[in-house]
Amino acid sequence: METRDKQPSVLTADDHTIVRTGLHMLLQLRFGITHVFEASSCAGLLAGLRQHRPSHLIVDSIFTDGNSLELMPVLTGLFPEVRIMVYSMLPEDVYAPAFRKYGVRHYLHKGSAQDKIEAALAQFLLHAAPVDTPTAPPVESDNPFTQLSPRELEVLHYLLRGDAIGDTASALNLHKNTVSTMKSRIFEKTGATNLKELIDKASANQIHP
Repeated sequence: METRDKQPSVLTADDHTIVRTGLHMLLQLRFGITHVFEASSCAGLLAGLRQHRPSHLIVDSIFTDGNSLELMPVLTGLFPEVRIMVYSMLPEDVYAPAFRKYGVRHYLHKGSAQDKIEAALAQFLLHAAPVDTPTAPPVESDNPFTQLSPRELEVLHYLLRGDAIGDTASALNLHKNTVSTMKSRIFEKTGATNLKELIDKASANQIHP
């Protein structure tokens, strides 16, 4: 693990080339980081961590071959020394608390302004804890998906893709009955009565598979 006087090495994992290229350029030009590696899938992410042993990981939430939320127990177990930032288009109020349960405290929305992105990256790379400075009491969110647990969010991803219960259970290494129970809870918590309504509600809240 690197010390503060040693330059970080960063793995950026995103299935969009333009995002990886943009991050790569920003890390080099703004922060002077020369050891930047890339991955475009969940499988590539794991391979990149094993091969390069980076000090920092900037990872998207959704990939074509899975999602990083379901990988977090594996990542934090195998690579506990790696500092992780999630860089995603998914809503922060829904997903940041889920990732936080796995020890990931840095969550940055891709739609953030450039100055916020640079400030968040500086904080992340300099080993500072995210600054929490609420100016008012927290307001209860009207987004029903904030009620879902991390495991329910994982199941939600497969529901929105239209995957069968059995396929979802196999992908998440869960029993079919467990997935069925979670599916029922997801419908109950979000107020959806069928899959189409669930998909519509998710889309309205910027949640996509």
